[in-house]
Amino acid sequence: ESIPHFAVQKVSEEALSKGDVKGYSIRYKLVPHEAGDLVIPAFALSVGGEEFETEPLSLKVDKATAFPGLNLEIHLSQKQAYVGEPILATFTWYSSIPLYGFKAVDLKIPLLESYAFSNLVAQGSPLPGDKNTIGLPVSNTRVITRRGKKSMHGEDSEFLQFRKVIIPRVAGEFELDPARLLCSYVHPKNTGRGGRNWQPMYPSFFNNNFFESEVDGKFEKFLVESKPVELTILDLPAEGKPDDFYGIVGKASIAVEAGPITLEEGAPISLTIKLGEHKFLEVLDLPNLIEQKAFKHSFAVPKRESLGSIENNSKNFMRTLRPLRTDVKLIPAIRIPYFDPVSKAYGVAQNEPINITVLPAQTV
Repeated sequence: ESIPHFAVQKVSEEALSKGDVKGYSIRYKLVPHEAGDLVIPAFALSVGGEEFETEPLSLKVDKATAFPGLNLEIHLSQKQAYVGEPILATFTWYSSIPLYGFKAVDLKIPLLESYAFSNLVAQGSPLPGDKNTIGLPVSNTRVITRRGKKSMHGEDSEFLQFRKVIIPRVAGEFELDPARLLCSYVHPKNTGRGGRNWQPMYPSFFNNNFFESEVDGKFEKFLVESKPVELTILDLPAEGKPDDFYGIVGKASIAVEAGPITLEEGAPISLTIKLGEHKFLEVLDLPNLIEQKAFKHSFAVPKRESLGSIENNSKNFMRTLRPLRTDVKLIPAIRIPYFDPVSKAYGVAQNEPINITVLPAQTV
């Protein structure tokens, strides 16, 4: 019951009988999500070992009505970047008609669907349950948007806004299709509106169910599109690239604390590692310590490692080391190689080695 480019809902199914002839009837409702020449594919059925197939159906679908009070904007912090360099994308839907009148929305953003880019939730984004937030279905996932108001062209508008950190994966010139919002709207009733205690009822989330039946009023379908997104993504230079470079683009720093520093062989040392100075802490990650020779031959490092958390302008990681021998005298420096797009050169952030004392393990 899934058809590309359509929302599908089964309406009914029933057995049919006319004399000795028996049959079956199944009815569906379809709402096209896109304009153009669309095809409802053939349906196949197997009966008594024999295969039957319907004919495909061709449809010409016109664009939904463009409402002048709806706008969809995508703002990028920069339109030229290197592979791996984070770009902040801000997505905003403006509406001059009440947001609480929308019953279903379907938002497609090619930038978030393209193989050429990965994306992360931006730092400071609202959380589910935060005040003035609404969940929005976006490109087969759900995001939490912040609701607000703004005057545009002399007219008050409400808006929903969310941010993503976009990370280019490959180099090239990209012109991505516009983001497209299809929405279903029912004019709110005026009953009680404007009274002293009247408050609009905003949904905690929008859905993309265009078959909602418990609605007293006529659905209107609106379509709004953003401008196309153009990006130029450059390859990282090969000259000067460290052998252990693992993809961080943007200057970074590292600070490490360890304890205890006097312990028995095989006992755990806890490392608190703080990465900072990067404009987008969300993208920072640690190298796999067990792959660095200085750690591999002197310490046992667990394979399962915790993800970092952002606190006080740094991304903090916890790691555990266990010294393998009594002749291990220090915890080596952790190297964080990076490419700085400002100076267009590679650099390495690293901490000072930490002296430790490893005692023989006691025999029990």
